[in-house]
Amino acid sequence: MSAGKRTELIKIERETRAPDGGGGSVTTWAELGQLWAEARFARAGEKKDRGPVRETTVYKFIVLTDDAEDLGIRATDRIVWDGELYNIRERPRRMQRVAETEIVAESGVAQ
Repeated sequence: MSAGKRTELIKIERETRAPDGGGGSVTTWAELGQLWAEARFARAGEKKDRGPVRETTVYKFIVLTDDAEDLGIRATDRIVWDGELYNIRERPRRMQRVAETEIVAESGVAQ
């Protein structure tokens, strides 16, 4: 299948815990893989959460279903696109017969 409108390279990352050397642990992010996606703007707004008002942006990332399935993407994962972090708000639906999958993700929120 051709790339078509999937012109944006995105990284999928998963939160992991690593020892901090003092008996505790720290949060790190490990890259699961990269996908070619079509990025569709959905909406923008502002949020006030634990501090100043922040601008938020929601995008829908359209990827090949097989590629998304191979990575096992979860709602707790995040996307890195063009250096910006996006929390996945809706994980891909498990629909094997559909060629493309939509991932809804939001930037400007706490990671």
